[in-house]
Amino acid sequence: METIKELILDYLATMQLQSKGVSSPMPTQVQMNGVDLASEGMAVLKGSSANAPVFLFVGLQGVGKTSIAKSIASSMNRKFIRVSLGAIGDVRTLRGTPRYSIDGEPGQIIKALIRCGTMNPVILLDEIEKSSGNAGLLNDVMATLLEILDPEQNATFVDHYIDYPVDLSNVFFICTANNLGGLSAALLDRVEVIRFTSYSDEEKEVIARQYILPKVLENLHLTTDHVKIEDDVWPLIIRPVGFDAGIRQLERNITTLVRSAARRIIEGNQFPIVVNSSNLNEFVLPDQGPLS
Repeated sequence: METIKELILDYLATMQLQSKGVSSPMPTQVQMNGVDLASEGMAVLKGSSANAPVFLFVGLQGVGKTSIAKSIASSMNRKFIRVSLGAIGDVRTLRGTPRYSIDGEPGQIIKALIRCGTMNPVILLDEIEKSSGNAGLLNDVMATLLEILDPEQNATFVDHYIDYPVDLSNVFFICTANNLGGLSAALLDRVEVIRFTSYSDEEKEVIARQYILPKVLENLHLTTDHVKIEDDVWPLIIRPVGFDAGIRQLERNITTLVRSAARRIIEGNQFPIVVNSSNLNEFVLPDQGPLS
């Protein structure tokens, strides 16, 4: 995750420089073959991926793609909204339906802007590779996504309901996908692909100790005074029946363990309830224990 975070920080730093600017002794005019591009009306890097990068997070389930997207929105002090593209079978879901139709309404992109109440939110387009299983519909959806995400085109995006160009150039788009199999080559050419690898066992233990366990205890109105997990337990619940790329199964294991401890407290057992390697099978499901 450190490599991914450093890469994202590099992109955010360049965006901040472009928005605020820095003092530099370099000339502001750009020339090519003796021709001043600015005087010729040619925009330099305007509308390119260097101006507004579109991230495409690729990785297995539970490796932190959505969490990183939320963190980016929080760090930029922008509103965050998620648009799920899974099983979209009609391009009108994105482009909207004309107002003269019986079911006329804006598309999901315009609805996201309306819900946020701002023109520069962070919009997460989730599971873009699952947009449609039909080849013809998939081509239509990919073409619409290309217009939405392409910095050269999204400044004049036309929603069928509004029927007027809407400027999406200030929107920070982040896409997620489990794989790149269903995406068009033209779309991949417009995005910055960032691959999320699996968590190591050491990373999972840190996440479980510092984040998952406190969250589970808080949700169940318990504290570490009620439930204590010994150090020798973590390797057994991190990889109980095999390797899991993300942390969702780990969170389920910890939740199951704490629920069992909570039941013992309700039944009158004296707390703290101590969980160790010898009694772990009493707290977790049979197929999640160390002997499975």
